[in-house]
Amino acid sequence: MIKHIAFTLFIGSLLLTIFGCHRNENDILSEENIIDIDSGKFLALVDNSKWHPVKHTATYLPQHNQLYILASDDNSRASSNASLSGGIDLDPVNPLKKYLLETNSDNAFKINYNGAFFSDNNMADAGGTFTLTKFDTVNKKISGILQFTGYDRYRKAKVKFTSTIIDDIPLKIDTSNYTVNNASCTVQAATTSYWETKNVYASIDCMSGKEETLYIRISSMVKMYVSGKDLLFIIPLKNTIGKYQIYPGLPPYIYCGDNRMTSDFCSYNYQNKYYATSGELNIINVDTALRKLNATFNVQYRDTTSKGETVQISNGTINLNTWIRFGEPR
Repeated sequence: MIKHIAFTLFIGSLLLTIFGCHRNENDILSEENIIDIDSGKFLALVDNSKWHPVKHTATYLPQHNQLYILASDDNSRASSNASLSGGIDLDPVNPLKKYLLETNSDNAFKINYNGAFFSDNNMADAGGTFTLTKFDTVNKKISGILQFTGYDRYRKAKVKFTSTIIDDIPLKIDTSNYTVNNASCTVQAATTSYWETKNVYASIDCMSGKEETLYIRISSMVKMYVSGKDLLFIIPLKNTIGKYQIYPGLPPYIYCGDNRMTSDFCSYNYQNKYYATSGELNIINVDTALRKLNATFNVQYRDTTSKGETVQISNGTINLNTWIRFGEPR
């Protein structure tokens, strides 16, 4: 009897050793075992790998009516520097809804996971959705469901991101003043989408004598100042109300003091921008003293590779209520 009990215990111990010591890491990262640095829970799949960022937060900008999300500092073996960033323009009437993440539009997310991948890059199957299921500005928590396909800057590799848990993420409220600069347009490229954004930066780029040149960068929700999703315009301010031909942002048109207007389109790869081939910008109103400008535009762009891809941007509007001059804080 004693030998039988001992043999049973031995077999049980052996089975525990075989199966217990070889538990998959994904099994460990279950909902019950999530311990995050911030309050709330965040768990996702990047392709087929579970990713558990232990730091996460959301920021709500009431004057911009935008919601940003950041998750980082993962504990997976696949990537020691993984992070997620991006956001959406909230519906002011019904914020709890499903928001589209389209290629070449404003709502966008970026995932750093063995490379950087962007939901709004110029590919037909890029994009996805973000469903906001909780938006509590009193207790400062949000919850949601996020899924998207993102492409790297060269549009050669892609990943699929799917959240399994985004629950009670801490919410910060940023009441910073809004410059009220905004822009919108229809983009016909890999797909056709409507791009409306408040992420419009304007500054005096150069001065030739007393003549100033205005640099305008229209960006998506993913703010990338070195290599991002940008629509760029260079406008010499000696040009007043009227319609003007658009030239590519290449020599000889880009030299400081040149009176011609230029434009480029960039989809996360500044080494392969799309340059204007035709189009016009119509200045409806400009006041250099008050730093205000209103304009419309229609421009076609083409890349410089053998592919010769084109991007057609139509029904464009730019509304500037301020810009920055040399020496002023950004």
